[in-house]
Amino acid sequence: MLLVYCYDVTMSQKQFRILWVSLLAILIVWLLVHTLVPSGKVTYATDFSKSSYYFDPLLPIERVTDNRKIIDEPVYFTTYVTRPFQKAIVTINFMSPTPAFSVGVAHNKAQWVYDFKQVKENSLQTVLEFDLSQAERIRGKYSFMISDPSLKTQTKSIIIKNISVQFFGPLL
Repeated sequence: MLLVYCYDVTMSQKQFRILWVSLLAILIVWLLVHTLVPSGKVTYATDFSKSSYYFDPLLPIERVTDNRKIIDEPVYFTTYVTRPFQKAIVTINFMSPTPAFSVGVAHNKAQWVYDFKQVKENSLQTVLEFDLSQAERIRGKYSFMISDPSLKTQTKSIIIKNISVQFFGPLL
């Protein structure tokens, strides 16, 4: 009887170890997939209402009220990615119809070189595609600029509901 009891305890310890090793393996695979993005495609989104690991807030803060209402230009946002990508699709949803303005990705921030795409006036959503092959990636972040010189002379503002950026790159 004692021998059978010891055998059962040993089996349950073995099962316990198998369970923990399995959970650890699953965690390691999950971390690798999220870090390396072997599928070559990842999407990050924010509404700027709370801090996000993948997005910095809209900056400079003097040109933004309520975390997402742009009252002056230019305004920047950066998004962190774990590896370089070739293409980004930026989708911006607005709270109210927008004035015509531009969004660009930084090619050389020090020299103010950006690849701009125009957003149509009176849009509630815009989808913009950027080639990232020449884009600057500093410390894992791509930088985007929102620019509308007419914001300084108008009483209108740009109110962002949310932004999502879908990155595409080669498969690993």
